[in-house]
Amino acid sequence: MSFYLAIISYISSVVIALVLMILGKNLGRSRFFLMAGMHSILLFGFIASLLLRAPGTPAGTFNYFFLIYFCSGVVLCGWVWRISLPLLFRIYFGLFILGFPMFLFSPSMMVNFLLTSRYTDSFGPSYQVHGNIWLETQSTIANEDSIQHYKLIRKRGFYRETLARDLSFKGKVDSVKVLDLQPGISVNIRAYSSRVTFVSTEIDSLDLDIPLVAKKRNGIDYHL
Repeated sequence: MSFYLAIISYISSVVIALVLMILGKNLGRSRFFLMAGMHSILLFGFIASLLLRAPGTPAGTFNYFFLIYFCSGVVLCGWVWRISLPLLFRIYFGLFILGFPMFLFSPSMMVNFLLTSRYTDSFGPSYQVHGNIWLETQSTIANEDSIQHYKLIRKRGFYRETLARDLSFKGKVDSVKVLDLQPGISVNIRAYSSRVTFVSTEIDSLDLDIPLVAKKRNGIDYHL
């Protein structure tokens, strides 16, 4: 749900920015300053959310303050060029235009940036399986259950071939071990997960046999 929310919010903000680039001249400076004030409140809300974040919170935790703050900046970056404003305003809001090439370069990394303020290609840790084959954290927002899912990818420079998606090890993976590898055919992985309680630390493991051939012919994604 959050994935689609971020995509829709960003694309909508770009469309509104284009509309304001055409019609913004007739809306006046007072309305702009009102919207800029609301934008600044969102910025302070984002900063406060970082300062009040509980110790030990994962770096990839979703932050919706940042999502709304950034999208509001994108909206205003279209308006700022249509009215007479100090150069400082144009420079500040002009920086939000950089989000567009970031989105074209990698939509998934842009979504990560909008949700976590981190421009990375994964929502969480990744584990090297063998060579350029990696087990990566897959966003659970695309799944109906609440269990962390993973995907197996092959890195080829800027390109990433997705070999398998929606892999579940019934918990959050701490480490992986290759039990059997048949190059170009399949790999058998044992993933370890731990659960810490007040009295003990429980370690569990699960084995999965994963094919190393993408099911779809167009399985090469650009930074996805």
